[in-house]
Amino acid sequence: MRAAGLTLSTLTLACNPAKATLGIVGDSEPATTEYTGSSTTAPGAGTGTGIETGTGTATGTGTTTGPGTDSGSTTSDADADGYTVAQGDCDDGNANVNPGAVETCNGIDDNCSGDESDAPGWQTWYADNDGDGYGDPAAGVDDCSQPVGYVADDADCYDGNADAHPGQAAYFDIDRGDGSFDYDCDGSQEQRWTSQAACSVIWTGCSVGGPPIGNCYLTASGWNGSVPNCGVSGNYVASGLGVCGCVNPSACGLVQAGTSTTQECR
Repeated sequence: MRAAGLTLSTLTLACNPAKATLGIVGDSEPATTEYTGSSTTAPGAGTGTGIETGTGTATGTGTTTGPGTDSGSTTSDADADGYTVAQGDCDDGNANVNPGAVETCNGIDDNCSGDESDAPGWQTWYADNDGDGYGDPAAGVDDCSQPVGYVADDADCYDGNADAHPGQAAYFDIDRGDGSFDYDCDGSQEQRWTSQAACSVIWTGCSVGGPPIGNCYLTASGWNGSVPNCGVSGNYVASGLGVCGCVNPSACGLVQAGTSTTQECR
């Protein structure tokens, strides 16, 4: 049907009230009539195009995490000390601990250097098992405070005998405990007595037409024979009258063996 140059589109309505749109196509402005209700479309009905427009804003808060994501912990400065974890802060919960702090002996790595070795007072202490005030250089520990049983000196050469230490002046006739007689830690085993006894004639006068008149005296204390090693015994002549005499008509020598003595060393 045509009316005033207009074309009326096919209109399909259900028996019951329905929501439908009647469109008028022509030279004039489109007209729209809206019906409210249920609708059905019969087979063979026409098709058309519809456009839905609108404006809206969706808001919300959420966190998405997953493998390999950066949680932001290395770039945060939780304690506000000016250093992040990425910048070397080893305790981001303590503002006194950061790479710019001054290291002190307090049991904490203040400047994040890895330990307290750069703190004033930090040093190596050495075990002093024999209590002689000298420590074992092979048994050291690093600490700010002196541990019990440790000393600062590491010059002990044998930490199992309090008599063995640098500066020892005494001599001993038994080893220090490890077979050595180096009690003063100088690297050698110094013998106390190293000379042999000697007798000489001291002339007292002359006889007319005869040989000189003299006496045989001990002129040097020492061993009667070879010098024994450390800890070994021998006969030692120290002093006394009668130890020297004529061993033959023309010689003066020892006539007494001396006293059994053990060689001492240090």
